[in-house]
Amino acid sequence: MLEWSRAFERKDINGDYLEKKGAIPSAFHSHDPKLSFDGIDVTSVNQTGDTVLHCALYGGKWKAAKKILEEFSTNCDFNALNSLNETPLYLAAKLESCSINKFEALLSRIDPEKVLNIPDLFGYTPLHYAVDVRLPNEKKIKRLLDKGADINSKTKKGYTALHFALWHKSATVTEELLSHVKLVDGKDVEDADVNSMEDYNRTALHYACWWSVATEELLTHSRTRVDGTEECVDVNIRNNDDETALHWASAWPNIPENLFQKILDGSADIQTKNCCGTTPLDIAI
Repeated sequence: MLEWSRAFERKDINGDYLEKKGAIPSAFHSHDPKLSFDGIDVTSVNQTGDTVLHCALYGGKWKAAKKILEEFSTNCDFNALNSLNETPLYLAAKLESCSINKFEALLSRIDPEKVLNIPDLFGYTPLHYAVDVRLPNEKKIKRLLDKGADINSKTKKGYTALHFALWHKSATVTEELLSHVKLVDGKDVEDADVNSMEDYNRTALHYACWWSVATEELLTHSRTRVDGTEECVDVNIRNNDDETALHWASAWPNIPENLFQKILDGSADIQTKNCCGTTPLDIAI
């Protein structure tokens, strides 16, 4: 148990605490640590519903996680939900330090129909977590999408993966999401809903104009609805402050002329006022 205690020890606790209590480390422990699974029930859960694999991922104990994935795949429940409604995959998605190999190994062991798109306590799915990190891993995101992750799923605050990609100013992830296709009536169609609004009624285009990223990709994007009609980005959607994309584009210093012109041409009323009575021209000046 000494090895297991060390495997999941907190970094703010002195590492030799157990030895002071009389525990004796195994031979060559400091040079070649080995984790013994003898007597460990990998199917057991703690008070918060976390399995051994949850705990290994929480602590960033990758050797322990690797051992569980490789040697106990028939015993471990990879679809187990903890008290936050998270499977181990949710943790692997949100942890940037989790390698793509371990992520893929875990992804291959889940039942996607049961848990891939189940929201956790905050409405997040693994796709949300994979995108909503400082440095999103495009391979993780692509693997999730290929497995059947719902690209338009919303968190409790209304955010989609596309909102998060633009919030983190990731043009490459935005392009990956926009280019994702799914099979509809035997045809591959682009799937991302570019007009989806979060709780403040901001769309992906609002974010793109604010952060000056992937605006052209959004303006040229279209997707085929279930009824066969085409849907393009709507520049006239107002956020909670009554601001359209034109307001935000007008605040963008040195916006490329062709992008501004496209937003301007699509605007129903270029003199529209926000909640403070400000027009896009007022902002531009």
